Amino acid sequence: MEPFIVSVDFDGTIAKNDWPNIDKLRFLAKYVLNKLREWNCILILNTCREGLYLEQARKFLVTNGIFFDYYNENSDRKIQEYGDCRKIGADLYIDDKNFGYWNWLFVLIYMFFKIKVRGLFVGR
Repeated sequence: MEPFIVSVDFDGTIAKNDWPNIDKLRFLAKYVLNKLREWNCILILNTCREGLYLEQARKFLVTNGIFFDYYNENSDRKIQEYGDCRKIGADLYIDDKNFGYWNWLFVLIYMFFKIKVRGLFVGR
């Protein structure tokens, strides 16, 4: 079974929104992202930040012990499948714009059932 690809927004999702500055981490963001990494998910930071602003976000994440596999780019698997394009391909998109029903606790529970419980039934 292929690992899940998870696309995550930065401002308002991982860090509280204070564009162009970076405010503190949102509750449970670090825990859930590190748990997804532990469960072998591929994490892509999918943000409007670029250049210096993207570098500031990277430094913030590393300083806080959060690591991504890709930054504003598709995974190697998706590039092999579809070629390289601007749209980030993922199995799950986490963004503050869809946090109406999503929050980090819900993401953790959802992904636990997607990965761990499903894995029990498909031999993962």
